[in-house]
Order: sequence, then C-alpha cells, then structure tokens
Amino acid sequence: MGQIIAVLAASGGVGATSLGAALAVRACAAGRSAVAVDLDPWSGGLDVTFGIEQEPGWRWDQLREASGIVDGERLAARLPSVLGVPVLAMPNATGIGGTDLQLDPVTWIARVPDILAGLADAHAVTVADTCRDERVLQVVAAEADAVVVVVGTRTPELAAAATVLPALQALGADPWVVLRGPGAGELEDIVIDELDVEVVGMLGEDGKLAGEVADGVPPGHRGRGPVVALADRLLLRLVTVAGELGRTA
Repeated sequence: MGQIIAVLAASGGVGATSLGAALAVRACAAGRSAVAVDLDPWSGGLDVTFGIEQEPGWRWDQLREASGIVDGERLAARLPSVLGVPVLAMPNATGIGGTDLQLDPVTWIARVPDILAGLADAHAVTVADTCRDERVLQVVAAEADAVVVVVGTRTPELAAAATVLPALQALGADPWVVLRGPGAGELEDIVIDELDVEVVGMLGEDGKLAGEVADGVPPGHRGRGPVVALADRLLLRLVTVAGELGRTA
C-alpha cells in the first residue's frame, strides 16, 4: 500500500493546495504513481489548481453509490488527469461531472476512508488536499501516513495554528509543520516549543506560481522553485518514514 499525505492550511491563503499539488506532480516526475484527492466539499478548488476544471472525467459525485474499498486503478482511469496525476475533485460550477453539485457531508465523509484506501492501494503516493472540518480531520488522522500543516507567520495565522495543531494531536496525528511568511526562520523554535510540533520546512515565495496556476499550469511542473524544493524534501522524508514502517513507497 502506498503512502497517504494529507496537506492542509492552518488558515486561509498560505498555499497548502499548491504544495499538495506539487507533491503529487513531483512524485509522478520521480517515477512514482501519484493521485490527488480533494477533501474539501465546501470550498475545494483542487481542480482549479491543476487546471482541469473544464476537463471531462469523474468527480466525487460519481461516487455517491460507492461502497467498500474501491478499485483504485480503475477509478483513477476515470478521473481527469494532468502531468500523469489523476485528480479526484469536487463537482464544479459548470456541471462537469454531474448535475447535482451538492454533496451530503455525512454520507460523503463516510465514504472517504474506503476511497482513500483504494487509491492508496494502487498508487505510491496519494495526496489529500484537506479542509479543517473536524470530521475530515478525524479521517485523515486515522488514514494518513503524514499530515502536513502549512502555517502562516502573522499573528492571526499563528493563533489559528494553535487551534488546528492540538486538535490533530488529540486525534492521534503527529503533524509536520511548514512555515510560510516573513520571519519564518526566527519563529521555528518558538513554534516547536509552544505547539510541540516538528517544523519540516519553510515555504518561500514563488513569483511565477500564481500566474502559472491562473494559466492552468499545475505547481511542480517547472521542476524548480521553492515549492518544488520543499515538495521534493517532503517526499524524500516520507519515503524514509515508509522504510522505517516497513512499507513500500
């Protein structure tokens, strides 16, 4: 079974979705099968980040009747794909992937573990772009091999992290923190000491990233830049952890 990486933002606008997309793209570029999954039924935009919002293929609403662990390889073949990465996205406003755009959160969340398990069984790396809803956090805390939380360095963003990180720890997760923003290096020791988490990287600014995403080009495709460098380090870290756990990455 492959590794599941959950990526979430402690607060909005810190680039967690871009980092998650880059993780999947870079894993694929390194010769490992990868799939990306949107776990935010309220405001998910993974399809936009990958530039596939107009592409045909299955979305989450096609899986309303799914029960039990799915065949991850067959499911991935039905998903829109870019740069070799299949993407399981939320239904979008254009109606592509279904006419009923609303997912019932209770029944959707109940299906998530089996969908993740099936995809992870067929892929070396499954990246889950995750929201902060407690029910979703319960799932990723139980299913993910690594939970990466992107934390901004401004005071309100750090305050949000002081809520999200203990909630994950209470659910049994051991989150990895990525700091993004001014003074990240100076704040590393404070975050480690005060929040009892491991800081695994700093996410620097990438001036080209926003324009590329706006043009429908996914993060990670250039093979360079701060987001790519961090994604590569995290993937290497995950492979090391997987070896310690006796799993195949």
